[in-house]
Amino acid sequence: MHAALQETAVGLRSTVTALHPQVLAQLGPTPAIQELLRQYETRPDITVRADLEDVGHPEGQALLYRAARELLANINKHAGASTVSVGLFRIGDRVVLTVADDGKGFDPSTVAQSVAEGPLGL
Repeated sequence: MHAALQETAVGLRSTVTALHPQVLAQLGPTPAIQELLRQYETRPDITVRADLEDVGHPEGQALLYRAARELLANINKHAGASTVSVGLFRIGDRVVLTVADDGKGFDPSTVAQSVAEGPLGL
């Protein structure tokens, strides 16, 4: 029973950390996204280019991190890309996250039909 509880606690801790890593809470989105990219670039078939400014601790930092994580997951799953570029910077009082890849993309004319068929991710 004790071992099962410990295993559950470890799994829960891992899930919470994946959703909101300590580095994000303590240091902000720039170091958190850097760590995310370090994990992503361990893949042998992808080159990661990053231009990340220190943007401090903006109000929506968790959203920025989750968006970056989901966009990278989508690239991994759908794009067939060999290069990914990620940018994070401020323009005035706004924080801008850019994610681009050299993958196959999609036909923008199909977006309206896809929306009609059900919810889209990012």
